[in-house]
Amino acid sequence: MKARAAWPLLAQKAEDAVNATMVELVASRKRIEHLQNNRVRMLNIYEDYKLRAAQAQEKLHTMSQTTSYRHYMQQLQELVQRVDQDLQLAFHDQQQVKSKLLKAEQHLMRMQSLVERDLEAIRKHNRVQDQKQMDALGLTLFNLRS
Repeated sequence: MKARAAWPLLAQKAEDAVNATMVELVASRKRIEHLQNNRVRMLNIYEDYKLRAAQAQEKLHTMSQTTSYRHYMQQLQELVQRVDQDLQLAFHDQQQVKSKLLKAEQHLMRMQSLVERDLEAIRKHNRVQDQKQMDALGLTLFNLRS
């Protein structure tokens, strides 16, 4: 009895799916890290500009300059909110990828279990065949002595 070629092939396919999902998870983590860095950078820019606006308030300036400061600060706040939304989406996507990875790992374990079961069945079959041959040889030797 020979090992079935299907189980190792399916196990390899499941392992490839796990590896591909891990690559997705790494990409997801990098995206989240990138978005978090952007958020921190924008908040730093906002705080710096807020400080500059406060310093400019102490000096004489026109109404258009004041409006310009406020408008720019509002744009920065909107950008931070947009990055927050993107972060929420990225976290959601990451959770989906983690769930996909868990399912892929479970499938891989099932396939590996089936490969092991098939190999164990082959070993058992071979032991039974060897025992039958030994019994037949012993019977033949017994008959030859008689």
